[in-house]
Amino acid sequence: MEPLLRAYNGRTMKKGVAGAETVRVGSILVATGSHAGKTIYISSDHRGFLLKKRLGAALRRRGWKVADLGPRRQVSTDYPVMAMKVARAVGRSSGRQAAGIGICGSSIGMMIAAAKVGGVHPANPPDVSGARTTRRHNNTNFLALSAERTPFKRALAIALAWLAEPFYSDPVADRRYLRRYLQTAKLDRQRDTRKPRFRAGSRSGSRRGSRRGRR
Repeated sequence: MEPLLRAYNGRTMKKGVAGAETVRVGSILVATGSHAGKTIYISSDHRGFLLKKRLGAALRRRGWKVADLGPRRQVSTDYPVMAMKVARAVGRSSGRQAAGIGICGSSIGMMIAAAKVGGVHPANPPDVSGARTTRRHNNTNFLALSAERTPFKRALAIALAWLAEPFYSDPVADRRYLRRYLQTAKLDRQRDTRKPRFRAGSRSGSRRGSRRGRR
């Protein structure tokens, strides 16, 4: 990727300190390029267990560094628990050092849970074209797959396309995608700094709880 040093909305954008595949805009360090070189964390619930095992093995054979966060056996498993394990691993660096794959029956549950973690941008593309688009346009870092609707060969093709497709490979043509990604990333910061209305043990919260208890 060519050195990045140009004006963006009145701010300076330059190559990030974390490596060649990042770009800093203001105070936000954005992962760019593909997911190559990152650790790929993967998990599933019981319905996605078999696809997870096959997909993880196939990715390893192709040279990807895959960390399986469970489950280890095909037993009843809650998808939010497994999704959060992967999402937190991805969110720690906002996708700069890790990407995630979560598999459940529909893919929707995994995506909903993953979206609760700051720095995680999930997607559940139905095909290879959608996988490439959601990387190129949205810089997604968590791939949700449906075990019930996605045969193994299609799931592997989607995953490989998603992992290989770069974000912001052309600073001129992809300028609008970076702008929109930054708008989305700022929503995480607004959510993290928002103060709760009531705190546990606060007087206002206690009074409300007391009134409810008397009803």
